[in-house]
Amino acid sequence: MRVRSVKSRIFVLLVPPLVALVALWAFAAATTLSDNLRQSRARTFTERVARPTDDVVAALQNERRMSLSNLGDDATIGRAGFDAQRTETDRALAAFRKATGSGAVRGATGGATRRRIAELSEALNRLRALREAVDRRTVDRAQAMDRYTAFIDLAADIYDDVPSDDRRAVRDTRLLIALSRARETLAQEDALVTGALAANRLTPAEHLRLVQLAGRGASCTTTRPAR
Repeated sequence: MRVRSVKSRIFVLLVPPLVALVALWAFAAATTLSDNLRQSRARTFTERVARPTDDVVAALQNERRMSLSNLGDDATIGRAGFDAQRTETDRALAAFRKATGSGAVRGATGGATRRRIAELSEALNRLRALREAVDRRTVDRAQAMDRYTAFIDLAADIYDDVPSDDRRAVRDTRLLIALSRARETLAQEDALVTGALAANRLTPAEHLRLVQLAGRGASCTTTRPAR
């Protein structure tokens, strides 16, 4: 009986701390794993979604500007340079499709973002038809501007998913989104002005659009990101 009593006391003394230790270890492990998973998802989103998308946007912006210049009869835009930019756009699009088609992206993005990725990829299948229309001059500058911008707007929507519970990371990402949209506003202004200079004529519709873009750009520079 005395032996049993000693064992019981030892059991009572040791088991609760051991249980507490195991619980603490489990909590720490779960927290660490959760943090690692969040960081991994954020890294995957940046490397396989955000950067390839940004490359597509930049390439489309350059091709849009050159297309409007070409439609404005700018002799300084050689065919070789124009075709080289289209090749660069195709390269960026292929890299985007390869990166976003990775299985890792599925675990790093939400359903809405995956739908946006699919929508952009499918929409850009119509890029060849737009290029043919530019070459044949069956579209004017305003139409080409709208169609290229529609592609870019689809790409910009992909940034809206921020896979992080970190408030600072979310805030920083939102700031980058705002800067990206401001860059697009400037790129639209640049494309419009380039096309108008090439044609030596600014249409009333283009003038109105420039005024609207200037107003949008001003609002972007005066709006502070939310904390």
